[in-house]
Parts: sequence; C-alpha cells; structure tokens
Amino acid sequence: MSIYWLFEAQPENRQVYSGYFSGRCSRAMELLGYVEQDSSQLFHSTQFTLIWSDGYAPNTIHPELLNGAGEFQITNLTALAVMCYLNESMPQEKKGSPLTFSNGDGEQYALASYDDLQALVRNTLSQDQNDQLLGLCIKLGLTQPVEDLVGLQELASVIDDYF
Repeated sequence: MSIYWLFEAQPENRQVYSGYFSGRCSRAMELLGYVEQDSSQLFHSTQFTLIWSDGYAPNTIHPELLNGAGEFQITNLTALAVMCYLNESMPQEKKGSPLTFSNGDGEQYALASYDDLQALVRNTLSQDQNDQLLGLCIKLGLTQPVEDLVGLQELASVIDDYF
C-alpha cells in the first residue's frame, strides 16, 4: 500500500518551513545514524530520500515555493517514521498542518504521533516490522522504550504488600 504525502505552505510561512525542514531532517539523520552527504538532500538513507529541488519529482520539496509531494510504501519503515517525525512538531497554519498524508483513494491519515503510526499499520506489518518501526520511533523520540517488566512486577508486588 502506498502512502502519499503533500506539503503546501502558505506564502507568508515559507521562511519558517524552510528552516524547519532543514533542521528537522538534519536531526533525524543524526538520530538514525546517517551522515549528511549533499545539501540538496533533506534526508537520505538507502530506504528513503527527501530532497530540495526546483523541479517536480517524487519526494521533493521546492526550495522557494515550499511545496512538494511524494509517496512511499507502508512497509518502508524509515520513510514512515521520518515523515511522522517531520509532522509531529510541524508548525501549524490556520487551516491545520501543511503536511498531509493519504492513500490512493484519497482517504487521509493523521501521522503526527507513534499512536497514529500504530493505527495506520495495524494488521499490515509483521511483528518483526512492528519491532523495527518501534526502534526507529524510539530513536526519533516519538515514543519511549517499554519499561523493564521485572521492575513493574516488583512495583506491583510492593503495592500488593501495602494493601
């Protein structure tokens, strides 16, 4: 299944989003252990590339107009996590987020949190893929690691002893 994304900034907000994308993508690369290679590439990994381009090609954002579009497969875990990371703290406009996601039928998805990701991929990814997605999201700060269950069991035991 393909996920399509569209970014359309209002003209008065273009400067804000230009800095936002550059900084946020640079931080995502750092958090996921990738090395920045080219200033035209906002994000680059073997699985997903997002670039600045004044042409119209998939997964590009025009550096002056600050609009762009692209697609990725729902099984492309890096793209899924990075696009959620970008949207998670996206500065909002009066009409809402300028970054939207949909499927081929035009059904829109919210992708602004780990919970949104889980709702989208439910019954689509294998357990191994879910674990990989969780690992990426933890690295990006979209969710926290699952606490040590032994520690929780000990806490439950103390609570039971108290009552």
